[in-house]
Amino acid sequence: MSSASQAKATRALIESMAGFLQDGKHSDFTIICGDDIYKVHKIVIASLSQHFRRAIEFGKEKEENSITLHDDDHDLVKLMIQFMYTIDYDVTTISSASAAGAASAALAIRVAREADLGHLLDPNHCEYFCLHGFRRQGDSECPQLLNTASAQDLVTHAELYSLADKYMMQSLKDLCIEKFKMCCHHYYYYSEALSDAIEAVYENTPGTDLGLRDVVVELLCQKPELLNKDVIKETLKQYNELTIAVLMQKGKELTWW
Repeated sequence: MSSASQAKATRALIESMAGFLQDGKHSDFTIICGDDIYKVHKIVIASLSQHFRRAIEFGKEKEENSITLHDDDHDLVKLMIQFMYTIDYDVTTISSASAAGAASAALAIRVAREADLGHLLDPNHCEYFCLHGFRRQGDSECPQLLNTASAQDLVTHAELYSLADKYMMQSLKDLCIEKFKMCCHHYYYYSEALSDAIEAVYENTPGTDLGLRDVVVELLCQKPELLNKDVIKETLKQYNELTIAVLMQKGKELTWW
């Protein structure tokens, strides 16, 4: 089978899986979070989450074929289940997401231009770390950047990472890292949102879990101008382990030791 045929087959499979979630056909388990009820399939959730695999096999959840997630944010649970059936998640589908992702991205570009940060990048590419290989023509903007949601989604990626850790979903954690890193590159100059995201990372993940923490440290080392922002200074004061990690990384880069 050619790569194109494989890609087509994969898309068809994902569309079918998403359809099963939407219409609930052949469902044999229920996940409840607040007012949201998801008719899911044991084989799907068990294949991606060790936590749900255990719930299916033992105790009250096995007997009732359902589980209630009392303490979790319903928007984050929606994204988690979306990932289970599509191997992706879209922050614009939740109520706390930006209602106008394209508009906020366009605003980000204008803010960046006004801040005169464009000299940091190759002028032949769209502003701010375009990861999509888009080459600018005139005043056109990268279509992928315009589809990117707001800077506040940094926090959503960080919180979803924590939820994925809770439910033992390594593949979702890996995707959260990827999306968090991309969002950092697009929106690092929004220091308030970045500070909120750093707080979400350091408050909701254990010190031994370096997945998102390494991304934060790398960003602060690559963009030292952020360290002069008042809100970032306050964040560094709040999280000593972050300050030490940045210092150690810069020392390594500058061969201090």
